[in-house]
Amino acid sequence: MYALYPLLAWLIGAGRRMYLGFSLLLFLAIGMYAFRLTTGVLNWTDLYDPLRALPSFMLGTALAANRDLLKAIPAAQPLSLLSFAVAVALALTGGAAPLQLAAMVLAGTFAIAADTQGKVAGWTAKVAPLGQLTYSLYLWHVLVIMVLMNGIADKLMRGNTAVLVVCTVLTYVGIAILSYLSWRYFETPARIWLDGWFRRRNSREARA
Repeated sequence: MYALYPLLAWLIGAGRRMYLGFSLLLFLAIGMYAFRLTTGVLNWTDLYDPLRALPSFMLGTALAANRDLLKAIPAAQPLSLLSFAVAVALALTGGAAPLQLAAMVLAGTFAIAADTQGKVAGWTAKVAPLGQLTYSLYLWHVLVIMVLMNGIADKLMRGNTAVLVVCTVLTYVGIAILSYLSWRYFETPARIWLDGWFRRRNSREARA
C-alpha cells in the first residue's frame, strides 16, 4: 500500500476536487462492501487492513488538500464535538457499525474545518500533541493486548474476574508507555535521520 503513496500525491496535484470525489466514492464503495447493508455480515474492522487503510488515508489527505472548501462549513467546532459525542455514544451502546464510522468521519471532517477556520477549543490545543502517539499506539496495541489479555488473563488465569480487571488497567498503561518509548526512541530519531538524508541528497543534487 505504501508504494501507492506517490501516486496518491500525484493525484492530489493533478486535481484536488477530482481526488476528493474519487476518495469519497472509494470510501463509500468499500464501506458498503464491508457492511453488506443487506445482510450485515461484515464490519469495517473485518476488512483486510490495507483495504481498510487505503480509503481512510485517501479521504484524510483529500480533506486536508481541500481545506478551502471546509472553511465554508458553518458551526464547524460545535458540530465536531457533537459528532464525536455521538460516535462515543454509539460505540459504548453497541450502535450500528455504519453509523459509528459515519459519526467518526464527520467528527474528523468538522474538526479539520474548525482548525481551518481558526476555531479551536483550548483543551484541543492541550491534547493535540498526544496525536504524535497515534502511529505507535496503532503499532503496539495488538501485541500488548495479546500478551496481557489473551495470554495471561484469558488463557493462563482462566478469565478470573480480578485478574481481568488488573490486566485491563495494565493493558492501557502498557500500551501508553510502550507507545511513548517507541515514539521517543525509535520514530523521532528515524524521522530526524530521514529528514537529514533528504536534505543532504537535495543539497548534492542542487550543487550538481
